[in-house]
Amino acid sequence: MEIRQIQVDSPLGRWTRHEWSPGPAEPLAAAVERIVHCDGVSLHPRERVFPDTSLELVVHVGEPHRLVSGSGASPLPAACLSTIQALPATIEAPPGRAGALGIRLRPGGA
Repeated sequence: MEIRQIQVDSPLGRWTRHEWSPGPAEPLAAAVERIVHCDGVSLHPRERVFPDTSLELVVHVGEPHRLVSGSGASPLPAACLSTIQALPATIEAPPGRAGALGIRLRPGGA
């Protein structure tokens, strides 16, 4: 089991990303594509999320991100399921340090 660690220090912010994907022979391989943990500070808090066919369980560690719509932003639940997206969306990170754990599921794991 190998966990990759990626350190990012850029004009967009500073954060650490840990990522793990099960190997083909591991029991979770049929259900989980990858597990990702991110923690850090975003200097540009808004991010455009493009349409995607994946299904992901997201758990916010600390203050949750917000979904931007129109002129406002509403907080996402502490734990939520990101489903198939047909349209782009904008999410906004909370001010200061933020963290999230994402479990991207394979179609059979959903």
